[in-house]
Amino acid sequence: MGKVNETTTHQIDLKGAFARVVVSNDGGPIRRILNGRRNIRTGTFISFKADLRAMPWESYQGELAVLKLAEGSTGTAKLLAQPHRLEIFTRELLQPLIYFPDLRLMVDDEFLAGLLAGKPFVTVASEMRTRREEANRCRVVIIEVKLPTDPRLDDPFYNMKIGLAQEVYERLGVPFLTIERTKHFSPDRTLPFADLFMFDRHTKIDDGDYDILRRVFDSRGKVRFYGEVSEALCPGPTGMAKMLGLQIRRRISIDLSERITGDSNVLYVR
Repeated sequence: MGKVNETTTHQIDLKGAFARVVVSNDGGPIRRILNGRRNIRTGTFISFKADLRAMPWESYQGELAVLKLAEGSTGTAKLLAQPHRLEIFTRELLQPLIYFPDLRLMVDDEFLAGLLAGKPFVTVASEMRTRREEANRCRVVIIEVKLPTDPRLDDPFYNMKIGLAQEVYERLGVPFLTIERTKHFSPDRTLPFADLFMFDRHTKIDDGDYDILRRVFDSRGKVRFYGEVSEALCPGPTGMAKMLGLQIRRRISIDLSERITGDSNVLYVR
């Protein structure tokens, strides 16, 4: 794979340091392949909310879990893994400190407020919505995902770099949040249902499906049962696949914290 064409988007003066943010010119991840700081499982995730780009991840229980929930959440409009490279130049070091954030999300105000209030990521991402905030009105948030087994947690040099990175993002007015596995994913009961979206999130949705959706909800109220809406779209597995596709597109909203059944509540997102 060839070198990614890059552009510097921000330059920030800090006390005794200087930083710049470098992005890929094509709008995709700045790093396409992760071959690792550690001997762990890595891979890519094709994301609908990243315009069907392959999102790299290097932690199955960490980054991939966050990607899946962000993909399924009604409160998330866009996502991008490895969104940029942050270079921090200091007087003390000959080489710049390099930091690659795990994820950039574009989220609605309710999603961001929940995270800033200390709610677990799994809780915030699973919540239902009745309103869809357009992407251009959503807030950018930078996410760093941490597993309790990460050996860098006790590395003073790494923690200094993270502290400087946080200062840069504060100067840019961008929230920077650390998602810890033990705090933000407890217990794991939500993740298997987020996995459902990995199979059907690219299901074809056409104008007829949206017409059916409007008829079902406009004539019968805002809250309907999952089985009822699915059957109206199409009987059997095709209807269920369309339901998951519509959830990804933020046209319906299902509570992801509970097992999805025919009696699960579904909201129409306007």
